[in-house]
Amino acid sequence: MGSRKARHRGFRTATRLGVAVAGCALMAGCGDQSGGRSCTAASAESQVTLQLKAKAGIDYRFCVEESCEAKNGAISGEQVILRIPVKNASAKVVNVSFSATPTASGGAKVNETRSAKLKKIQPNGPSCPPTAYAAAFSYAPSTGLHEL
Repeated sequence: MGSRKARHRGFRTATRLGVAVAGCALMAGCGDQSGGRSCTAASAESQVTLQLKAKAGIDYRFCVEESCEAKNGAISGEQVILRIPVKNASAKVVNVSFSATPTASGGAKVNETRSAKLKKIQPNGPSCPPTAYAAAFSYAPSTGLHEL
């Protein structure tokens, strides 16, 4: 038998090798979905978003095809983000509409429509799920509805 020191070194080497092999197995990740490469777990949803700085006394409405979201009674200067899920992500282009309606009489109502080209998003890489489609807009009274 070898000395106690030699046996201890052998144990440490075997332990390190075992940890290294286990780490490699864990890093294999997605296996057949990723071609053997590691995939992260970031998620993504198909959606269209609108970002704007709200003004008090204005009701906002944002629609993608037939789905809408509204923000009523905003606080002036509040950062508002409206998100609409895209039901038919296979459609590469969706119709978007936006309106800003003053709650008091005398203000001008804004109505704008656009076609949004959905961009393919693969947050974990091209060989890993999920795949989503998204578009983003901003609105400011000086520039109107603008695709980002």
